[in-house]
Amino acid sequence: MAATREGQQAAGPETTFGQRLRITRELRGRSAIELSQAAGLGRNAVGEIEREANANPTLRTIEKLARALDVDAGWLATGRGSAIPNRPAA
Repeated sequence: MAATREGQQAAGPETTFGQRLRITRELRGRSAIELSQAAGLGRNAVGEIEREANANPTLRTIEKLARALDVDAGWLATGRGSAIPNRPAA
């Protein structure tokens, strides 16, 4: 599923990583547990990040979540730039 402008506009740099993650996840229609599993993380990982119980996820975790949500990892981490991931030309 492609990244959306609605998600990018609703989740810019003024939001936290946990807020951007929740907004994007909800736009994708996924539960926190489903996203955790799709990203290869522990069952409660996404919920903890969204509640900011884990406010400093590793770069590897951010990359896994971005890949599972089909968004740019830099945007997910910072809210800056485009949510649409850069992909090599086919």
